[in-house]
Amino acid sequence: MASLVDIIPRHPHETSALQDAIYRSLQDARSLYGPHRKSFDGLTQHKRARDEITALPAKRHRLSSGSASDPSQPKSGIPKVKRWDEGLEMYRRGALRLTRTPGRATSTNVVSLSDVVKPEALEAFASHSFIVEDDFLAAHLPLQGPHSLRGVPIYDSRPIESDPMFHFAAQQGLLPDINLDKRTKLTKAQHAQAVPVVRELHRQFGPPGLRPLYPWASGCAHSKFFLLFYPGFLLLVITSCNTMQIDMDLSDNHWYIHAFPEIPPGKKRKAKTTFEHDLLAHMLDLDWPEEVISRVRDKYDFRSAEGRVHLVASVPGTKRATDGESSYGMLRLNELARQIIPKSVKPDIAMEFCAGSVSSLPPEWIDQTDKLLRGRDLSRAVSVTKPGVPEPPVALSNLPEWSIVFPTKATVAACSPDVITAASNIGCCLNNKEWPKTPDEVRSMFFDYASKDPGRLFHMKFYQWKDSRNKNPSAPPLMVYLGSHNLSKAALGEVSRLKSGAGDVRIRCSNFELGVVIRGEDIVDFLEPGSSWDDIVPYVRPSRPYNNRTGDSPWNSPAWVSQE
Repeated sequence: MASLVDIIPRHPHETSALQDAIYRSLQDARSLYGPHRKSFDGLTQHKRARDEITALPAKRHRLSSGSASDPSQPKSGIPKVKRWDEGLEMYRRGALRLTRTPGRATSTNVVSLSDVVKPEALEAFASHSFIVEDDFLAAHLPLQGPHSLRGVPIYDSRPIESDPMFHFAAQQGLLPDINLDKRTKLTKAQHAQAVPVVRELHRQFGPPGLRPLYPWASGCAHSKFFLLFYPGFLLLVITSCNTMQIDMDLSDNHWYIHAFPEIPPGKKRKAKTTFEHDLLAHMLDLDWPEEVISRVRDKYDFRSAEGRVHLVASVPGTKRATDGESSYGMLRLNELARQIIPKSVKPDIAMEFCAGSVSSLPPEWIDQTDKLLRGRDLSRAVSVTKPGVPEPPVALSNLPEWSIVFPTKATVAACSPDVITAASNIGCCLNNKEWPKTPDEVRSMFFDYASKDPGRLFHMKFYQWKDSRNKNPSAPPLMVYLGSHNLSKAALGEVSRLKSGAGDVRIRCSNFELGVVIRGEDIVDFLEPGSSWDDIVPYVRPSRPYNNRTGDSPWNSPAWVSQE
């Protein structure tokens, strides 16, 4: 077995050889990680990982020596952090935005990553994403140029399997119990073995300031959010985008952005808000270290979000509704529906979903999910079950009339090549084999996707609770959800009750997820002046229902098809 001592170079020629090895591993990791990684090569215009690794020692030496001829440089050679007060004013009340796709270049209520990440003003950066395109993210951070000398802490949280350095470590024999050929998910023991090795490789060869974080999950560590620490405020971004160009530049996605002012030192703070509590709870659930948590706890004023924005999280494992913890997944959405939606409207709620991943949709799960999302009491929404005794089947005629907006195969096939590449991010578990066998009552729920930026696809997860009695097409929904939760058990959870009464309700999720719920009547407050609530809906409504007679069926990415 190799060790870190064996591969850490002691001579410039050895350094070059190791850099080449890392580069080859980075390229191999793209193919090992499936169609998501393969799609990066043709999309990014940034420098290759090899260029970054090869140039890093020279850059560090050159930058550390400063530039006597540059009058903007302080004598020490390290520039001062700049202020970005416009960001605080722009996002002080919170904002909902769509990705600035090519056809929305001059539209309102759109955003790109460079609009919210200002490297010259960053004091610290923390993010979690399921997939990270490293060169795309690095191009937005203070990792090059004079501001790289400030050593800005960069907390990069992701599944360790998506880090190319993990693949390099495994290929170099540093992780003897991990076989990449099997492509199975790491066990907790394997994860614990890999984390210190991969972190040490980043310390030796990664950019200064990088602190990689690797939460373990039984399913996916699927949350997508950024914490941007600027002088005087914290900027929070929760999105449906993976940190990659096809999501953040080329696909329809949502962004919730909110600036929270710093509490001046010595000033007595108000009571902690629910919003701050829930944000810190999710950071702790991801097993983020205290050095990150302490940057947020009791440091910022979150009152502008309280009562207006409600966080919704999921965590892997089984949780009881009476554990005194924040509720998760569907239980959290049930709680919010009970708070926000009037009782008189609940029987008439029409649910509309647009999610990048759609599960196999068993009728029993549809029935239970619908009851919970409508805000029914848990004792009525969740039937009592006995271990080993299956629940009675749900009559298909009693299923709700959901609307699931998802592109057909024909819609995807008609897109341009770059958009079709982006479609590798989405899929439906009602795949080629299952769709013909799917009950008509479920197939009738599907509607085709047509972007307002024609020809675009999406990676969003967007739910609407609508009052079916209100026939005004311009009326806002009762509430909306946007974030990372796909329409699946793994994300939203599966709820059970082992005894009568609500006290034994439990939810089992597989993924880490994070999103927000906002009341429909409040949506316009998060948009630019003169906007309509419908401006955050990136697709044309009403959507066209699938035509089963002409063979309409859901698009399936190669990743889904390969699992048939």
